[in-house]
Amino acid sequence: FFGENHQIVGNYLHGTALNEVSGESPAHVDCFQTYDSSTTGEYAKNISIKKNFCLDFHEGFMGEAHHYKRSSNILIQENVFAQSLTGFGDGIDVEDIPYVSVIGNTFYGIGNIGVLISSKNNNLATNAIISNNIFMGFYDRSYSYFGLTSFGDYNLSYNNGNDPNRGPHDLIGISPLFESGNNILGVDNLPFTSDDGLRLQSNSPACGAGENGIDIGAYSCSVNNTPPTCTSFTYSPWSACVSGSQSRTVLTSSPTSCTGGTPLLTQPCSIIPSPSPDTTPPTVSLTSPIPGSTILPSPI
Repeated sequence: FFGENHQIVGNYLHGTALNEVSGESPAHVDCFQTYDSSTTGEYAKNISIKKNFCLDFHEGFMGEAHHYKRSSNILIQENVFAQSLTGFGDGIDVEDIPYVSVIGNTFYGIGNIGVLISSKNNNLATNAIISNNIFMGFYDRSYSYFGLTSFGDYNLSYNNGNDPNRGPHDLIGISPLFESGNNILGVDNLPFTSDDGLRLQSNSPACGAGENGIDIGAYSCSVNNTPPTCTSFTYSPWSACVSGSQSRTVLTSSPTSCTGGTPLLTQPCSIIPSPSPDTTPPTVSLTSPIPGSTILPSPI
């Protein structure tokens, strides 16, 4: 991307063909990339990259401004960057772009470095902010930035190779307690839904540990630990029909720990009347003996 005042919001980027990123001439696939072209003068300024879900990449974000020095002010916030292709890429790799803010993201299993803000030629990578992020599963450090004018704090880092404690409020070597790192998208295979594996458990140390007491990472503890809605039920038998209606109760519901939903608890009914009794009197016929007949007792 190039230009000014762009917003890149709510995208799900995934599905890179592995055969195209390996071999003798592999493609290089980034979720987001910008650079200032030495021939056309392209640049990027005042960019917001928010609430995106990125899988299967080399770099989550790659930004360079070596030539015209016009790129600046890029906000990368509340995104998920996970499962890089090669195991040696970076979550965010920025060179010579000032005023880059990386806030409230979740970086998981990417490989090399979570966030790298560096100056290659012009010492321009200043005034960076790296805060309220979760970093887990890197060979190298969680984050690194250039110069004294940048800020890094209130991040959580776990299971990373080389991780000096940068900020006084950083949580180092503490598990974020994801719901399931082995099933990032959950059963529905959709990002940012209630069954995502990178949601935080209710007792996660990231809950409320960010700057000004906010939650660390791309998922909010208060939102993402809301119980799921019930979608399947088992019931008791229907009650007797009373006044044109009968009812039943829920015995079990799923998924586990769900609430709400729309169980079918009542239905209309009608009472079938009983048959009317037969009030016709019986007919009795008696025959008198013929005169002179002998009446014998019954055999014993």
